[in-house]
Amino acid sequence: MPLQYYATPESIRGGFCLLNMDESHHLMDVARSSKGDKVRIFDGQGRAYEAEVAASASDGVSCKIIREIAVPKPAVSVKLYFAPVSRQAVEQMLDQCTQLGAGEFHPIDTERGVSDISKSWERKEERWRALLLAACKQCGRADIPRLFAPEPFSKPLASCGPCLFASTDEQQLPVSEGMKFLRGKHPALDSVSVFIGPEGGFSPEEAALALASGAVSVSLGCYIQRTETACASACAAILQ
Repeated sequence: MPLQYYATPESIRGGFCLLNMDESHHLMDVARSSKGDKVRIFDGQGRAYEAEVAASASDGVSCKIIREIAVPKPAVSVKLYFAPVSRQAVEQMLDQCTQLGAGEFHPIDTERGVSDISKSWERKEERWRALLLAACKQCGRADIPRLFAPEPFSKPLASCGPCLFASTDEQQLPVSEGMKFLRGKHPALDSVSVFIGPEGGFSPEEAALALASGAVSVSLGCYIQRTETACASACAAILQ
């Protein structure tokens, strides 16, 4: 599959789309495309198109839409609530979990967290949104995951819906059994929230609060995983 190029929904109209300057530069100067070449366009909201390069101008490259392409979507939307660690680890996690199909990313502040995610959030948000876009372009995904501002661990518990809570206790249910339990309670299950703690794990008080809120405690395996690995493991287990 050729690399995708992103066009905002507003720029797709009348059978054509206009790529912004960054996408135009990559298409024409990096990929060395030319007029008439076939390309794949996506709008970040779940729609993708086969198109061909039509013209290049000072405001960007225009492409003629040939047809819409059917894009597969996960049966369940994964909302990932994670305790940020190092910048490199978070960025690795965002890239991998986007490729796996995660639908939302929610950074949370926890008692044992070592990173103040709220500090310089605007810069982090801009960089992370760019990473999400790049991951979508690479893997052929047509919808860009949603990224939310940091919030305290306890705040989303009451409203996040069906929920899995990653425990370091290997005696807990595996993720597959946790999902089976949730589907038994919610036959039309189409989204699930997953809470992944920092490398020190959630505190006993946080674990008790999650369970009291109805979360299902699950194990990600017999070994303790890094936060970024645990996020990818949970996504893969749910979306396989």
